[in-house]
Amino acid sequence: MTTQLYAATARASGARAQAWPISPIIAFVAAVGCVLVPILLHRYLPMVDLPNHMARHRLMAQPLAELGTYYSYDFRLVPNSAVDLILRLSGYSGDMVRFSQMITALNATLLIGATMVLARVAHGRWTVWSTASGLLVFNGVFFWGFQNFLFSVPFALLGLALWLYSERWPTPFRVALFIPIAMGLCIMHFFAFGALAIAAFGRELQRVLIADKHRLRQFFASAALGIPFVIPVLWVAWLVANGANAESGGITISKEPALRILLAFRALAVGPGTEVLPIASQIINGATLLLIGICGTTLLLRNGPRLCIADSMKGPLAALLVAAVFAPQALNGVAYVHIRLPVVLVLCAIAATDWRGLTGRWPIVLVVVFGVAMIARGAMVERLAAHHSDEIHNLSQVLEDLPAGARLLPLRAPDLLFDHRGHVQAHAIIQANAFVPTLFQGVHSISVRPEWVYLTHPFFSAVTTQHALTAIADPASAIPSYLQDWRKRFSHVLLVDPIPAPELNALGVVPISTSGRFGLFKIPSTD
Repeated sequence: MTTQLYAATARASGARAQAWPISPIIAFVAAVGCVLVPILLHRYLPMVDLPNHMARHRLMAQPLAELGTYYSYDFRLVPNSAVDLILRLSGYSGDMVRFSQMITALNATLLIGATMVLARVAHGRWTVWSTASGLLVFNGVFFWGFQNFLFSVPFALLGLALWLYSERWPTPFRVALFIPIAMGLCIMHFFAFGALAIAAFGRELQRVLIADKHRLRQFFASAALGIPFVIPVLWVAWLVANGANAESGGITISKEPALRILLAFRALAVGPGTEVLPIASQIINGATLLLIGICGTTLLLRNGPRLCIADSMKGPLAALLVAAVFAPQALNGVAYVHIRLPVVLVLCAIAATDWRGLTGRWPIVLVVVFGVAMIARGAMVERLAAHHSDEIHNLSQVLEDLPAGARLLPLRAPDLLFDHRGHVQAHAIIQANAFVPTLFQGVHSISVRPEWVYLTHPFFSAVTTQHALTAIADPASAIPSYLQDWRKRFSHVLLVDPIPAPELNALGVVPISTSGRFGLFKIPSTD
């Protein structure tokens, strides 16, 4: 009688725990807090592409005024429109810097929440371990500022969760359900759609392989489930076939996929901007990768504290791993393709696994270790954001002297071609209604008017002063081509870095104002 009462009490306690999962809720709140503090504490985030996205949103949402001379806005659906659609549907036309900050905060929250939902479906219960996804919020893709892709990833995870949960439903219903889901995710971002398609393919292949005597029936059912993904692929293929050739090239594939996947996983922790805190960043990023790697090795153990994979996620993980290894470095002009899938893969791996054999103090040890790691990563990003915000404040001071409608040529020091300030010149569009040659083109609704295209490049960041000096000596050798006769084509120069006086004199520009490391200069008329 006592044993039966104890068992009934245990079942009731377990039922209450599932109905009200206190520990996962507390872990979710703590993880979200760690990632939101650095995002909300500072106005500007050290994300390379973000200034360009904010400038595009400013052109989309507010009157073009002087910028209408150079840019035009023609809204159309493209497979890279997640945040653009939010802006358009919400009708927001206020501070675009604040808008991007709120989008980034929402994305961080959704990323952790979506991983938890996927884990809930995979394991049949809420897990604390899935909140370790907070370690992945600040990754290489984040620092590069791939805003639309980042915002789409949580929806790809939710799509995979629904894919697994709906396996009990009739195939025709699932096909009809996922047609709009797949198309909607493709519009948000094609690579997030691709991640869902790859994971779903892996799961269906797994189901066919384990079907035994019903394998042929399962094969036809799984084949039918590919219909929702065919329509978006055909749409994107039509867009590529009927669009202009990408100036940045087609597909570039590394000859060493195994080496590339190691570099891509390094991008999970390291991104542009960490040169501000070189030693601390390397220690924190290295410790993060080591921690993830150590936890991953426990999958090989049969006893003791170890991670175990949910059966339903083995196929998706295998498919994502193969795709990550062989992903091209650039696809139809879109760069850094190979660092995107590893982020999705690790998030899915966290959702797919949970701990077994945690006895004694092991649960406390894990909570403390991962809590410290998450706080350390948040603190690192907070310091990077503080430094970056101070720099953009200096930039804003010099842009106050830039007249509206000016044509601004951004230049930087030769030894700092690539860092977190790659597109900071786009703030001139937001703040001063000025033209810059490096605003993204070709995959968004903003385009440069035909008469000004010769002054632009669709993906370059600021080029170096050495490029500009070379163009003076030999205009025909100018790379990019907009540097040809730049002293006649542009009205002002923005130096993103300080340069030596002899080099400045060789440029032949007149100083207007300086603040911090930024300098604004007037190009004398040569007419």
